[in-house]
Amino acid sequence: MDYKISEIFTSFQGEGLWMGIKSFFVRMYGCPVKCDFCDTKNSWASNDSFLESVESLTQKAIASGSEITIITGGEPCIQDLNPLVESLKKANIKSHIETAGICKKNCDFDWITLSPKINFPPDISFLESANELKFVISDISQMMIYSEFALKAKNAKAIWLQPESSKSNDNKLLQDIASFIEVNGGIFRAGIQLHKIYSIK
Repeated sequence: MDYKISEIFTSFQGEGLWMGIKSFFVRMYGCPVKCDFCDTKNSWASNDSFLESVESLTQKAIASGSEITIITGGEPCIQDLNPLVESLKKANIKSHIETAGICKKNCDFDWITLSPKINFPPDISFLESANELKFVISDISQMMIYSEFALKAKNAKAIWLQPESSKSNDNKLLQDIASFIEVNGGIFRAGIQLHKIYSIK
């Protein structure tokens, strides 16, 4: 089976509970959500894509020497990921997915990072099985809706509040996020994109 790919690369996980871990990234091409603030628009806003087979992706993941393979996008779940996840599993490589969860979960991922979008709500199957959630915040008032998602995330070990990339230096937004964490605590955490600080992918 072949997948439509935007890019593949080896780096480290820049977000969430696996931050800093060497990772092999498979960025799938295509996304029906198309957020205005998306920082990877090349994965859906251009025709810059190529086909890569399950076998080839698995071999490249092995050759990378990475602890995990992160399947991201775009929105990766619009393609059938079962063959890739099963192939990685046979190679003893853990599969992590980063998704908005707009499709029904139908793969046995080792780790699910769910980044739900207000205007394109996630399927309950992803909400209930996500290991961590990431809320991309452009205004703290969005937490009224995001908090409803959080209540259904029964398996989440952490819920990250991360400023939308174009507002990463917005002091008011950062202070609002900090204040929310101070008041609510628990599994809510202030998030960051570590790879942006290192100026890498």
